[in-house]
Order: sequence, then C-alpha cells, then structure tokens
Amino acid sequence: MKKASLAVLCALCLFVGCATEKVAPNAVTLGVEYSWKGITNCSNISPAIKVTGFPKATKNFSVRLVDVNVPTMNHGGGTIPNDGSGMIPSGAFDAYVGPCLTGSTHRFQFIVKALDEQGTVIGQGSATQSFP
Repeated sequence: MKKASLAVLCALCLFVGCATEKVAPNAVTLGVEYSWKGITNCSNISPAIKVTGFPKATKNFSVRLVDVNVPTMNHGGGTIPNDGSGMIPSGAFDAYVGPCLTGSTHRFQFIVKALDEQGTVIGQGSATQSFP
C-alpha cells in the first residue's frame, strides 16, 4: 500500500511539475475581445482576437479556447508572435478546433497569456461568449 501511494505521489509531482508555468509577480491583466460573427459551426478557423494592455516586453501570445460547459474538451489554440498591434488574426492557429454544436448553446472562453522572451507569463486575460 505504501509503495502504491508513493508511486501515485511521485507521478502527481511529476505531472504538476511539468504542468506549471512561470508567472511574473507583476503580471498584468489583459483586455481580450473577440466575436463569433462570420464563424460558422464546426469551423476550424479561429476568430480574430484583440488584446489590449499587454506589456512592451511581450514577445508572444499564448491562446487557448475552453468550452465552459465541457471544460475537458480540448479546443486547442497556440502561440503566435506579438507584432505590437495586439491583433491576433482570424485563422492564426493550426491546432484549433472550433465549436461544433447541435441544438444547444455553449459558453466559450478564450484565455490569452502574454509571454516574455523567456516564456514567463507577464500578462493574462480572458473573454467569454456564447456560441452560437
């Protein structure tokens, strides 16, 4: 029993250690805006996302889509270089799976993180909307 508990504890520590990310103590809150307008059901083209309030040191944006109603569903996202405009263009992510619903409405949340050159999170924000 002790060996099994120790093995589970070690596996958990490894998982948590791999899943953690470095967040700067002075990380800011980002403004995030998007619209589903023009995005069809079951489309794998992400909507354009506007990010505001990001620090000058932002090298990349990390983006993830979460279905608030079914958070275990992986809708993907990705990382995109910051061009300074705060605009993430529509269709920017290869690993994106858009909402595909039949007869129901779900709430979806885009989570955006601003990353510095070392990959440290220096800002984070989100926006949630219903689809369709």
